[in-house]
This record gives sequence, C-alpha cells and structure tokens, in this order.
Amino acid sequence: MKILPISAKECLPLRQEVLRNGKDFSFCKFKGDTLNNACHLGAFKQQNLVGIVSLFETKLTHFKTASQYQLRGMAISPKFQNHGIGKSLLIAAENWLIKKQIELVWCNARTSALDFYKKQHYQSLGEEFQIEGVGPHFKLYKFL
Repeated sequence: MKILPISAKECLPLRQEVLRNGKDFSFCKFKGDTLNNACHLGAFKQQNLVGIVSLFETKLTHFKTASQYQLRGMAISPKFQNHGIGKSLLIAAENWLIKKQIELVWCNARTSALDFYKKQHYQSLGEEFQIEGVGPHFKLYKFL
C-alpha cells in the first residue's frame, strides 16, 4: 500500500460512498477543500484509491495553541476496512502535520469510529452531538 497526496476532487467518490450515503457530489465537498494549506492523502492498493483523509487549518476554540488542523473525511472503501488502512492514513496525516510543526489535530469523529481514534490516543472533548444528515459524533483531539 502507498499513501500519496491527492486532490480534493479525487476524494469525492469515497466521501460519497462511505460518508454521505450516495448523496450528490455537492454534499461531498468540504469548505476549504481547494485552499493551498489543505492536504488530502490517499491510500492506494495496486493503483486503486481505497482510503482518504483530508486536513484543514481550522482552530478549535477550546485550546490556545495557534497551530491546529482539523482532520476530516476519513473514509476507507468498505471492501478494505479493518485491514489497517485507516491507521496508516492517520499516521501519515499526523506525520504531515508534525513536519509542518502543527501542535494539535482535532476532528468530529463518528460515534462508530470512537474506539479507533481512542486507540490512536485521541481524547474526547464534550458529549456526543449530532451532525444533521450524517449522524452522531464526538469532538476529539490529540497533541502531536
């Protein structure tokens, strides 16, 4: 498996399939997708894109540290879930942030993915909340 930088446009099919229940691509685009400081990473198996994650320079007001990024849109093709691809993508994303000297990464994680993130040393901030049209989430963070 290789993890490589990709474009926001390349993220759309997996976002649609895994995160947005097949909704139109207009629901799969994220604010900031095309900004220069955004990062999109893809996991490839035999030339096929099987996993994605995006990173955006967005601050969480709970912390004073100036260098923060939000992790969004982590999605693994259903055929390749539970094979360590998500963990590899997360490590690659964190390494990219560390190289940029970012101190804090945070995300709105689906409740169903909570254990995955906790195993990677993410901490919960607050109670479960709903994202309309998507489902229950927890706000998580990790100092790098």
